[in-house]
Amino acid sequence: MRLLANFFLLLFAAEALFAQKAPPFLIIPDENKVYVILASPPKEMVSWTVSRKAKGEKEFTLFTPEPITKIKDPLLIREFFPEEEYNWLAQVFKAEDEFTFYRRIMDPGVGGALSLVSLNVAKVLGKLFIDTTARSNEEYIYRISFINYQGEEFSRVEARVIVRKHKPPPNQVTKIVFSVGKDYIKLEWDYPKWTGRKEDIVVGFNIYKRSLEEGEFKKVLPFPYLRTGERIFYIDRKVEEGKTYEYYLTAVDLIGAEGPKSEVVVVKVKDITPPPPPLEVVATPEEGEIVITWEPSLAEDVVGYNIYRSWSIHGEFKRINKEPIPKEERRFVDKDVSATGMLYVYRVSAIDDDGLEGEKSTAAFGMPKDTTPPPAVANLRAKVEKRMVKLTWEPQRTPDLDGYYVYRAEEKERLFRLVGPPVSKNSPFFVDSGFSSKGLYPGRNYYYYVSQVDIAMNEGKRTMIEVKIPDDEPPMPPPEVYCQNNDDGTVTVKWQVSLALDLAKYYIYRQREGASPQRIAEVGMNTNSYLDRTCEKGVAYYYFVSAVDSVGNESERIKFHITPRDIYSPPTPKGLKVSYVANRINLTWEKVLADDLDGYNVYRSELPTGVYVKLNKKPWKTEGFSDPEGKKGYYYRVTSVDTSGNESNKSEPATVSESRVP
Repeated sequence: MRLLANFFLLLFAAEALFAQKAPPFLIIPDENKVYVILASPPKEMVSWTVSRKAKGEKEFTLFTPEPITKIKDPLLIREFFPEEEYNWLAQVFKAEDEFTFYRRIMDPGVGGALSLVSLNVAKVLGKLFIDTTARSNEEYIYRISFINYQGEEFSRVEARVIVRKHKPPPNQVTKIVFSVGKDYIKLEWDYPKWTGRKEDIVVGFNIYKRSLEEGEFKKVLPFPYLRTGERIFYIDRKVEEGKTYEYYLTAVDLIGAEGPKSEVVVVKVKDITPPPPPLEVVATPEEGEIVITWEPSLAEDVVGYNIYRSWSIHGEFKRINKEPIPKEERRFVDKDVSATGMLYVYRVSAIDDDGLEGEKSTAAFGMPKDTTPPPAVANLRAKVEKRMVKLTWEPQRTPDLDGYYVYRAEEKERLFRLVGPPVSKNSPFFVDSGFSSKGLYPGRNYYYYVSQVDIAMNEGKRTMIEVKIPDDEPPMPPPEVYCQNNDDGTVTVKWQVSLALDLAKYYIYRQREGASPQRIAEVGMNTNSYLDRTCEKGVAYYYFVSAVDSVGNESERIKFHITPRDIYSPPTPKGLKVSYVANRINLTWEKVLADDLDGYNVYRSELPTGVYVKLNKKPWKTEGFSDPEGKKGYYYRVTSVDTSGNESNKSEPATVSESRVP
């Protein structure tokens, strides 16, 4: 609830600030396109149109036959947003459905402020027009006509612009300071006060962050954080205590261009949680001493351990080590013991790098007694059959021999005892059949240890043998593969990670209809997505993903079918010319330059503003068309179509008596 309230407060502050000085509209050129953005339109406006006149032209050309207005259907609004941006806004709005989302974003204050930092919001609110037909270094005059509730134009404004490459914000974010709480980091920074001039179009800031454990900076928010004054702050609550984070900021303008990076600030969140106690504390009696060992605490920031001793499980435990035991040792020898059979009880606690000491471990008991261990076994051998290991050895008999301990480890010195009570001294063999008697993992190396144990539970030296289980089993494939068609026609291949323990990497394949699959990528085991930039739009593909283990066994390939398509319409055909020859109408036009062009559609009408009927069933492949049923006085328009099925705007109407270039 606090996040929602702070967010709306920020929106209204930004909207109020911008409304004080903003002009009715802003025109921002950038190479071969021009952005027309409504900033502070008249209150009586319900829609608007855009016309353009190039240098030397006498008349304006209308670019918006249908006036621009806000989206009126709540069910269509989701199509205008990337999934991450929509989900973030829905969470902030607490909108569980499209209708609630629509009401929130249509609020004048909320939507108005959001449209400053999101071109997608500006599109939904009918505040954005992008002229993609502009040419670099050309001079144009744009006319904005405002339309009221009666559908009448009540005002118009014009602006002259020369199309050049857009310059990003020049100023750097400065004077970044921070404060740290229990579960948050507050950043504050300076940026020049907004002047209200048309050149000052910085509307917010991108905040980049990474922890020292991560490799790259990532944006904190899906769109820029709003500019509300000279001194701005942001509270990051997605932090963990004990971790160190780095931040830097960039200024962002109305069309998303970023300014220079700020300095990088480093912030550490204080650790207030003590570490958990160590695991498996063991007190082992030896001659004149008791050795306490333990498995490490699960906390990553542990630097040492303290040892506590008592004469009763319910008695007072006192620390017996003068200095903390370094974390690498995990061993303490208590020589201040009596050999009279007295029972000692030990507990161990962990200490982290902030000096916090955790709770004490479970108790371990030790009583000095016979501590002379039996000798080690001899001639330890191993035989592998059906992924099971049979161990045999030659015992070294002693009068107090009780049996044998058998251990297994995947890493030396990190042992797991396979037996509870010792194996009988009369049975010097052991069969390890793995978990649930299903055998051991193929391709893995295991270390087996066998030791002798006497009746006083003294354990002799462990004899080790290394065993390798042959790997002849392919890994488990990814449970599921999914392909996502991106807006630009590329394909993102995603998959659920394989659960194979010996997973090494993944292979990605692509197959055209009727062709053989071709491997197009190989990625590491920690990756579960791949962006295919080389696919052709409009071509049907199967994508396959397989898992590969450390010895090269490849799993079954899981497939997904998709036809890549983009969402961007090709350019409108230009230079349409109409002629009447041999009782038919002939049309020609200039070739449209688009990598994914599929062809053209030709439309005819008896009136220039009438209903146009498409004349071709399939996209026309050449820049010429003959209409045998055409007559003088008919009007024609042409569109281009790409392989994704996107169709351009119709060209200007043309008839036999005229030849016009849109």
